[in-house]
Amino acid sequence: MDNKKEIDVFRVDAGVGGWVKDHVASEETLALYVDGRELVTLLYTPPMAIELAMGYLLSEGLIASKDDVDSLSLRKGGVLVGLKPGLPKAETPAARVLTSGCGGGITFTYPQGVSQIKKLSTKVKFSADAILNVAAAFRKLSPLFEETGGVHSAALSDGTGFLAFAEDIGRHNAVDKIFGKCLLDGVDVRDKLLYTTGRVSSEILLKAAKRGVPVIVSRGAPTALSLVLAEKLKVTVTGFVRGRRMNVYTHPERVTV
Repeated sequence: MDNKKEIDVFRVDAGVGGWVKDHVASEETLALYVDGRELVTLLYTPPMAIELAMGYLLSEGLIASKDDVDSLSLRKGGVLVGLKPGLPKAETPAARVLTSGCGGGITFTYPQGVSQIKKLSTKVKFSADAILNVAAAFRKLSPLFEETGGVHSAALSDGTGFLAFAEDIGRHNAVDKIFGKCLLDGVDVRDKLLYTTGRVSSEILLKAAKRGVPVIVSRGAPTALSLVLAEKLKVTVTGFVRGRRMNVYTHPERVTV
C-alpha cells in the first residue's frame, strides 16, 4: 500500500483559481488478529503494519518481548499474531475500531494502573545541544509530511543519531511503530530519547515510561496530566523544542547545559 494518494484539488491563490495535482496522506484499516480472534482494527498510514501491531501489543501489555510471539504474518488488511501458550488472553472486546486520534492510545486505569509502572531510576544525561541538534535533524526526516502536511513522526535516538523512525496519521501509531520496530530488531530502547511531533499526552508519556525511555522530546506541548505522571514516574519531558530553545518541564537534571 502507498502512504499517500494523488488527488485533484481546486486551488485558489491570490484570487486566481485552477485545478492542480496534490497529495494527501493515506488512511487504511489494519485488523489485528491474536490467536485467531480479531482483537482490534486500527486506522493507520502504511507501511510498517507489523511494527505497529507489535508496538500496539506491547503498549496494551499483551506481550513483553518478541519471545512471547509464536507466529507473526501479514495479510492484506491485517496482521495475524499467535502468542506463546500461557500468556494472558486479551480482554479487549473483539472488532473494536480505534481511530487515528486520541482514542488509539494505551489502555490504563488512572491512578491504579500507573502504580504498576516502575519509576525510572536511570542516571543517564543528555546535553541540551545534543537534544536540539538531533531535533533539527528529526524535522528533516519526513518527506511524507513535506508532501502532505498530514502525518506525525516519531523517532528513537541515542543522542547522536536515529535508531528508528516512523510516520503515521496518528501520533500514537507512530510511537507504537517505533517500539514495535525496536522490539523486532532487538534494539534496547532504555536510556534513549523519544522524539515526537505531537503533543505529549498522558498516553504518550505512559508508552515511553513502560518501555524505560527516560526523555521525551516534542515540538509540541505536554498536557497537565502527562506532567503529573512524568514527575511520579521520573520521566523528563521537553516541549516546544524548536531552533535553539526548549522547555524542560520535568526532571531537568537529565538535561545538561
